[in-house]
Amino acid sequence: MFITTTTINIPKVLEEILIDLKSIGALPILVGGCVRDSFLNIPSKDYDIEIFNIDSLETIKKSLNKFGSAREVGKSFGVLTLRVDDFDFDFALSRIEKKIDSGHKGFEVTTKANLTYEEASLRRDFTINSIGYDFFEKKFLDPHNGISDLKNGILRHINN
Repeated sequence: MFITTTTINIPKVLEEILIDLKSIGALPILVGGCVRDSFLNIPSKDYDIEIFNIDSLETIKKSLNKFGSAREVGKSFGVLTLRVDDFDFDFALSRIEKKIDSGHKGFEVTTKANLTYEEASLRRDFTINSIGYDFFEKKFLDPHNGISDLKNGILRHINN
């Protein structure tokens, strides 16, 4: 069941985290499954947040540690994870990926604080997973028409 939505319901603690990240100059954008699932009325316990406008994983970690113990799970990818109550939050620096070898780990990853959302979204697999949500602007970011694909039951690659 597809639901037309204008916002995403997120846990109060995530709202507080996003506000704190903004206070240090970061632009946090919700991405992936939690955004997609909001259109399908599927509750989420896992939230992925891509961080723009900042390139220091340590600065982000310091902010996140106010809410719990943030762990680096992919330093070379610029990824931190934080578990609060029953929720899992993954925070990733905005980045581009270039396929250089076969397999799941065959990528060259470059973090870039000044990427646009459209540029960063090119690394996602499907259009329905490339939809972002800007909590502060209360708007969806949909550079690859993922909302339309989701509504029409279409599963389409962003880049073959």
